[in-house]
Amino acid sequence: MTLAERFPPDERRSAGWAGAWFFCLLFGYYQLRPLRETKGFASGSDEIPMLFLASFMVMLLAVPIYGLAVSRSIRHGGGILFVRRAYRLFQLTMIAFFAFMQWQNEGVSAWVGRVYFVWLSVYNQFAVMMMWGIFTAALRSDQAKRWFGLISAGGTLGGIFGSITARTLSSWMDISWVLVGGAVFLELCLICSTRFSRSVSVPNLALNVATKTRSTWSDAWSGLQTIAKSPYLLGIASFLLAIKACATTVYCQQGDWIAAAGLDQAERFKLLADINTWVLGSTLVVQSLGTAALMRRLSMAWVLLLGPLIYLIGFILLATYPSLSLVVVFVVVHRAASYALIAPAVEVLYTVVPK
Repeated sequence: MTLAERFPPDERRSAGWAGAWFFCLLFGYYQLRPLRETKGFASGSDEIPMLFLASFMVMLLAVPIYGLAVSRSIRHGGGILFVRRAYRLFQLTMIAFFAFMQWQNEGVSAWVGRVYFVWLSVYNQFAVMMMWGIFTAALRSDQAKRWFGLISAGGTLGGIFGSITARTLSSWMDISWVLVGGAVFLELCLICSTRFSRSVSVPNLALNVATKTRSTWSDAWSGLQTIAKSPYLLGIASFLLAIKACATTVYCQQGDWIAAAGLDQAERFKLLADINTWVLGSTLVVQSLGTAALMRRLSMAWVLLLGPLIYLIGFILLATYPSLSLVVVFVVVHRAASYALIAPAVEVLYTVVPK
């Protein structure tokens, strides 16, 4: 199917704005992400477990607040208005972090870095969730199947260019200025979201988004009960838990090696921005050339086995030939494989689960 056949003339403008929205969102996020790691890795991995725990706890507290806010938005203009207000709040927070990072106080800088680490983890989840919530509420099933590939590609390209831009700007100015860049691209997201909402006609858009969000806690509890009763789902959950544990171990190793390398703040930032560029570039190549072919030719079991194999080989090599270069290669390979192969394969496993 050609691009013209996939997107009829009356859908092209909406699809373009949707792809542009995700492009701008990940462009901004991948300017902000190296700053998080630069601050978080300043003392190695010592604080990483506590920062992850803090991020998890904040997410638990934020979910019901988010659901309540979306529900209230029905009476005051709907889903797009809620997104606009939330993005404005995110922008103000970015500017506040920028201001605090100008203080030349070591104690203040350390705490600002910790709070920023947690905040960015939460910001990424909610900013992306709000966008996909609007898309899933606005699009029909047949549209979603045709559009989501284009939207995802837009996001990947945005992440690549955002990482390259962040690295380039860090050579000219203090790395905290990426927060201003993140706020600018969030403004572009608002423009794209407004244009998208005007190009689609969905009377119950706000109701759809709010209904999906209001049931978050009940759905979570119901999901846990379903997993406990199903050996199939329990197996998937166990696999994901093991994969996440391995990924966290690699993340901590990355922090330790970067801290031990003696790099200054700007050098750490550039390295981390480069890693993100390499990860997203590799992901785009594999998605374009290899993901579909592997899933057609191999069983899901073999595709999923690639994840544990990558970790096994990576840990053996790291124990035998420890170096920062090997850690960087390990990080790029495991993250690209996770995005391009493991995550899609896990999604395929869910297709046989009764809805």
